[in-house]
Amino acid sequence: MSFPSGTVTFLFTDIEGSTALLRELGDGYTVLLADQRRILRESFKRWGGREVDTQGDAFFVSFPRAADAIGAVIAAQKSLQTHVWPGGVELKVRMGVHTGEPEVADDGYVGMDVHRAARLAHAGHGGQVLLSETTEALVRDELPQAASLKDLGEFKLKDMPRYEHIYQLVVDGLPSGFPPLAAEALARNNLPRHLTTFIGRERELERVRELLQSGRIVTLVGPGGVGKTRLSIQAAMEASPNYAHGVRLVELAALTDPDLVPQLIAQSLDLREKGGEALLDSVVEYLQPRHLLLILDNCEHLIHACAQFAAAVLAACPQVSILATSREVLGVAGESIYSVPSLATADPQGRPGPEALLEVESIRLFRERAAAASSGFELNEENAQAVAQICRRLDGIPLAIELAAARVRVLSPQQIDERLRGSFSLLAGGDRMALPRQQTLRATIDWSHELLTEPEKVLFRRLAVFVGGWTLEAAEEICTRENLSFADSLDQAEVLDLLSNLVDKSLVIKTEHAGTARYRWLETVSRYARERLIESKEVEGLSRYHLEWFLREAEEGEDHFEGPDQPRWLRWLQTEYGNLRAALAWSQRQADSVEFGLRLAVALISYWNVIGNLSEGREQLAALISQSEASAPQLLLARALQGEAILAYLQSDYPATQALYERSLAIYKTTGPEGLPGMADAYIGLGNVATEVGDYEAAPGLFEEGLKIQRELGNSWGEADALRNLGWCAMRPGDYRAAQDYLEEALAIFKRINEDGVGTASTLAGLGEVALRKGEYNRAEGILHESLALSRKRDFRWRTAASLGSLGWAALRKGNPGQTRAYLADSLEIRRELGDRGGTAWCLEKLAELLGVEGRYADQVKLYGAAADLREPLQSVIDPADRPEYERIIAAARIELGEAAFEENWQKGREMGVEEAIALGLEG
Repeated sequence: MSFPSGTVTFLFTDIEGSTALLRELGDGYTVLLADQRRILRESFKRWGGREVDTQGDAFFVSFPRAADAIGAVIAAQKSLQTHVWPGGVELKVRMGVHTGEPEVADDGYVGMDVHRAARLAHAGHGGQVLLSETTEALVRDELPQAASLKDLGEFKLKDMPRYEHIYQLVVDGLPSGFPPLAAEALARNNLPRHLTTFIGRERELERVRELLQSGRIVTLVGPGGVGKTRLSIQAAMEASPNYAHGVRLVELAALTDPDLVPQLIAQSLDLREKGGEALLDSVVEYLQPRHLLLILDNCEHLIHACAQFAAAVLAACPQVSILATSREVLGVAGESIYSVPSLATADPQGRPGPEALLEVESIRLFRERAAAASSGFELNEENAQAVAQICRRLDGIPLAIELAAARVRVLSPQQIDERLRGSFSLLAGGDRMALPRQQTLRATIDWSHELLTEPEKVLFRRLAVFVGGWTLEAAEEICTRENLSFADSLDQAEVLDLLSNLVDKSLVIKTEHAGTARYRWLETVSRYARERLIESKEVEGLSRYHLEWFLREAEEGEDHFEGPDQPRWLRWLQTEYGNLRAALAWSQRQADSVEFGLRLAVALISYWNVIGNLSEGREQLAALISQSEASAPQLLLARALQGEAILAYLQSDYPATQALYERSLAIYKTTGPEGLPGMADAYIGLGNVATEVGDYEAAPGLFEEGLKIQRELGNSWGEADALRNLGWCAMRPGDYRAAQDYLEEALAIFKRINEDGVGTASTLAGLGEVALRKGEYNRAEGILHESLALSRKRDFRWRTAASLGSLGWAALRKGNPGQTRAYLADSLEIRRELGDRGGTAWCLEKLAELLGVEGRYADQVKLYGAAADLREPLQSVIDPADRPEYERIIAAARIELGEAAFEENWQKGREMGVEEAIALGLEG
């Protein structure tokens, strides 16, 4: 019997639960099995399948075409579903389809493709049809109209060496929901999915795996472009099943400030900062219980900061491993070093043919990348030796090979080899260790650079002013002659074509973000371009305009930040934050640009507020205020102080808030009519501080001063804001009638001016809390949910946390402990991220009240002690209206526990960490 050869598609099938069916049907199972075989064989025969083997209820079938195999399984599954089976049972057959190039033996097939197809079938469930990646690629464009493919993710089949994508065939009218596959799923991670294949590197991967198994920190070292990043990601993907909490990649290339290393790592872990705690400590605390592999990519320019972080994690987090890439070692105790070699090149003494050369890693890489650049490229007898020579000249460095391969768009391999020979003749001899390889890479980029036209070279170097990428519009504005008085000029109209040329020549990478084209560098090319920019003497002028352009954009965004355009501007700020940081940093190094930097920081206040990046915002503002205090315009300085005060207030740092508002108010008073809005805001800010620290005599007068100015100015929003704050202030000591009057007046104004942002949300929250304190719990919940919806719509995290807390309080009063804990847990999560210590204390007190209801008096007292410890340095007080109830609960707990036990638990609470206290309150 002959079987299909060459590229063959295999189908394996068997019945799910066949043993149970046999027990259930007895002799009837023979009839069922015969019907199943007949149905399957009819489908196989109709679609040209050749039955290779049959054992019991299982079939092994081969097809010359993958599309025919899919036709057969669809027909088979439909017939199986509609057939009436003995005893009314439901028969389910699982199927696996894989395409490969097996060896044909006398009695069938041999090879890994057979095993892969069998393992694929065994991973599924009855009624499910699974496809391998190779089969999916062949049939995706030939599926029947009623069929589609679902990517189930990456799995490692039993006894198979690598993870691979598995697809499920979905057919209209057939079941499509199944349990998880019986295969090892790739652990969750944030690793990029590369669009190009990973070439070779089997030995390197094995060595990295061995080092990760024997130690906890491995550093891949080598010159730029040698493939450290790609090797680390591939190794991590394969090692991820060994780590219960997966793999996280931290890309450090775009970061320039070593002090921000912990912040970038925290962002990669989806971890936000906690107020009053160093971010490094927060990251270490988060990692301590986790079993995780952390990749620190491109450490060389931040080597000391990365080493300090690695040492801290290794000392405190016993289950965390680190895989670093760098041009130099970190120098951390226990570090295993692996020097990443270049790809293998062909032996220069031999002249193997194209097929033999494709066994060489570097040549396979060149062939694939060249084919991607020029669809007609093939390795053949005419060009094979030139390609081999190119790869040797480039020492097998992947980036160099990829840059050279991209040139097949315009040059033959022989021409590329000739140009390389002339450019690199000085590198042909001498020591062939790491430094010459680095020179070779630089020479490769030099060569690519020399092939550029003069206008392309000018744009190439000027683009180095960007950090983290850029848009076409930014490049047109910042890099052209209309804005710069440099010897080399560019027209805005030229930039699009020039930038397109740089993308085509693989010197710039095009990506897409929110529907807009965006551009970035390869890290090594970026460094080279920066060197060229420095050589050109254009850095100062270009950096200044970079600052001015991003300042103009940020100030325009600030004007629209509270309106319907807020989501768009928030996305822009997040995307361009690398450039904004770079602009701020440059302004602080240039005495004549500090004022621009201060304006930029002021424009970013709302952004820092919304995303909760309060500490960085305060630090940037404080540094720029210090540098520009003697020279900046007084109104700008006052705005900056006021902005720093807002961020400090949201972190419950009331002493600092008061001092900053007082400084800003003193300046506003000297600026005449222009300073009146700022004066009003300062009075209101000082009123808020007075309210928080319990100075209810001073607070109303401060709010009234602000209200008076806002009315004089005819500022409706400001008037409503002052009334809103007066309402909150009246509520605290228990004057609910006055509070409601103020808040309703404020809400009427906000509605009149169509304000649907933070002003309305905060006013509704106040009205909800008034209703809550008056015992109108259902009404309170309705109003608070309206406030919460607005806060979430505007992405205002602090107000969201406050509304969630109030809803938790309402649930507590209604006797619903589950909802109480749920709302307070969500509120605490945000407050901890923002560093809101006063709000955290308030939530702990509400959880403490719940513990008392549950009879957990010792734990209740601990939480009250922890909250008191948080409030004390803030000078924060419990609202007078709530004080009697608070004292009643404390007195009851003291009676229940006795004096000695009460004091002991109170002290334990004061000594307790905040996270421990939160966990205690949320138990149950």
